[in-house]
Amino acid sequence: REGELVMAATQVQKCGRRLPCGHQCGGAQAEKSCPPCFQRDCFSRATRANDTLNTGCPICLGDHDEEPTIQLECGHLYHYDCVKSQVVRKWPGVVLTFEFLTCYKCKPRSYLIKHDLLEAELKPLLDLRAAVEGMAMQRLKLERLMEHREIKNVRSKYFNKPTEYAMDRYAYYQCFRCQKPYFGGTKECASDDADTGRSIDKASLLCASCSSIKGIEGCKTHGK
Repeated sequence: REGELVMAATQVQKCGRRLPCGHQCGGAQAEKSCPPCFQRDCFSRATRANDTLNTGCPICLGDHDEEPTIQLECGHLYHYDCVKSQVVRKWPGVVLTFEFLTCYKCKPRSYLIKHDLLEAELKPLLDLRAAVEGMAMQRLKLERLMEHREIKNVRSKYFNKPTEYAMDRYAYYQCFRCQKPYFGGTKECASDDADTGRSIDKASLLCASCSSIKGIEGCKTHGK
């Protein structure tokens, strides 16, 4: 949650390069390009171009000059360790969700976190997200829901957005053994399980291929 994220154990150093304004860069060491200057006599002139200069890191809410700060492709600024920790912690719970890969400041939260210093951490997660999106769309077509009223209604938040609808409709889990995603029913079914207060051991999350139980089934209502 915002303001409560645990910092990454290994912190990078500040860039320290000299900016055109004369101040030292407060960005992260080894990044390809420097973020704006964070000195107050400089950033006041750039406020209209980037309001996050005045609001601090969106995750811990600390000032940008307190820690090495990076500027994402969307333009918003984050402490490097804060945003990396968010990515490394992945999704909360057992159902695969990918909101943690999006920028807090972008509205709606549809812009993915992108930065050259985070490429190694982001790539496998973006690949996983793409795989789940593909599976969700395949399931939507299999159930003949491409013409669902939520997708065709101009007043719906899913209007002409079948992928978003499919991702919000279906629940996918990551197999504990092979690490691949597998279908687990609808999000509604997953919510019903959560409401029972039952704690799920991640080691028990196994796809049909990895389970030793013959004839394993997914959701009793919606199948594998």
